[in-house]
Amino acid sequence: MTTRPQKTAALLLPLCLAFVAAGGFAQLTACRKRTLNETELRSKNSEHFFTARSILSTNPLEPLSKDEKLLGQLAQAAAKSSPDERAELSAKVTSMIGSDQARQRVLRTVFDAQEWNRYVTVCAKDGLPNVSGYTELSLLPEELRDGIIENVKQLYASAGKGDHAWKTTMVAPKRCLDAILSHAVNPLKMISRHEKIKTDPIAAYDSYLQVFRDIIFPDGSRGNYKAQQVADVAKIFQKFLQDEKSKRPIVSEYTIYMGGSYVNGRAKLESSDVDIITVDMAKNPVLAAHQMFSPLALTDAVRKRVRQDYPATQNVDLKVQIDNLFFNMSSGPAAEGPDIESKFSRFMPVMIAIRHNEIKLEVFNVFKEAPASLKPAFSAELPKL
Repeated sequence: MTTRPQKTAALLLPLCLAFVAAGGFAQLTACRKRTLNETELRSKNSEHFFTARSILSTNPLEPLSKDEKLLGQLAQAAAKSSPDERAELSAKVTSMIGSDQARQRVLRTVFDAQEWNRYVTVCAKDGLPNVSGYTELSLLPEELRDGIIENVKQLYASAGKGDHAWKTTMVAPKRCLDAILSHAVNPLKMISRHEKIKTDPIAAYDSYLQVFRDIIFPDGSRGNYKAQQVADVAKIFQKFLQDEKSKRPIVSEYTIYMGGSYVNGRAKLESSDVDIITVDMAKNPVLAAHQMFSPLALTDAVRKRVRQDYPATQNVDLKVQIDNLFFNMSSGPAAEGPDIESKFSRFMPVMIAIRHNEIKLEVFNVFKEAPASLKPAFSAELPKL
């Protein structure tokens, strides 16, 4: 006599064979693998979420907001959590007892979009005592990074540089936005890992400028120039050094650093200046540098060189560009940050180093807390004259 289980098995066997023959087993296996992968991913996310939640649960808000090491750990864990988990972390921070300033600091660390929007808006309007949060800026989730860049895009044109007395204690609004942009874009990664960096550094540099040309300032109000134009200006400075070297051999020891908004794709060609530093930081001949060059003398010499090398019928864009630019000279940070390293590594991280015999593209690490004096994280020599 056939039992009920035997009958059931006899009925299911043909169905199972048909299912396997139709590829169902492979589909079932794939579904099982996919489910396991998703479970594993959720598990990993949850692990980081639990770490972040534990930090929030075991540390009062006020001391936590001042502990950079612990905030770094919290940012690392929050960055690897899912969007829903980050929303839960934000809710937890909002419910904690403490000052608004402490709450805002920790909310930025768990990547709360509303707080980041407020922070960028305050930067653009009033400036800040300092631009904090380097760890979380380096870990921004993609959707938050896109939102920050869009917000900066809307605010940049109206942000002011502030007066000099104010800037000695505050980071001016526009410089604030510059720092946030530099962290969000990550120029060191963008340029140093560019596919053409070894064969065509100009193309790698242009990929950085293109971010501002096409994304930040698509209306052409700023950044409406390319890397080759910046390189052409650098070569004019180099020719000036070569001429001076024939009169004064000491010039061979000097480096002209060209930096600021122009080199970093944020200038208006009609009105912006070009920041020039003539101090060789290795030898620090400050006095000699200022005896050799003055802003007006350098400007006049470069414009004269342009008129000689580029007649009216040739390279008109470059001639107009040079005529409209004023070349600043500085042996310091022009009160735009606490020190020269801060200005050129966090606000404007790309520079062009010009010597009589070489021109280098130099990129600083915006995420490094204490960069060495004018020591770039990446350097590439631009094509010879």
